[in-house]
Amino acid sequence: MNDLTKFKYELARIYEHCNDILDFVKRCDYDYDLLTRDKMAYKACLMSLSQIGEHCVRLRKNNNPYADKVDIPYKSIIMVRNIITHGYSQVDKDIFKDIVKDDIPHLLKVIKAQVKQEVLDDPYQLYEIEYDSLEVEPNDNIIKQEEKDQSKIQKPK
Repeated sequence: MNDLTKFKYELARIYEHCNDILDFVKRCDYDYDLLTRDKMAYKACLMSLSQIGEHCVRLRKNNNPYADKVDIPYKSIIMVRNIITHGYSQVDKDIFKDIVKDDIPHLLKVIKAQVKQEVLDDPYQLYEIEYDSLEVEPNDNIIKQEEKDQSKIQKPK
């Protein structure tokens, strides 16, 4: 796998974990206080946040030349990962709620601008293909997908 393909693979894996978090938000009926009280949902979200941090560590650790070309706050994400991994009791639930409510949707949007939807749906296909351009082919469904993702965040009326 070349550097660009590895980069897109890591982004696609981050995308998976972000969607796992949003699925738990939906499961808790978009009630962020309930999300922090539901032990299973809360710990699952923390694990997903930790995994997002691990993928960011891999991108930074391997000095991937494409990592700096995308607006992802790697250091902040890795810092959150370190807090989660090394001390559950230190996780501020208000900050957790802000991350889940604001930062995860933003991260999804950034990733969607970099990786084709079919790769986001199945990142393992990258073991069979190589990328040679950072550009993503235009996707007519991107607006519909953004609306769908936004509906995952806000409780339907």
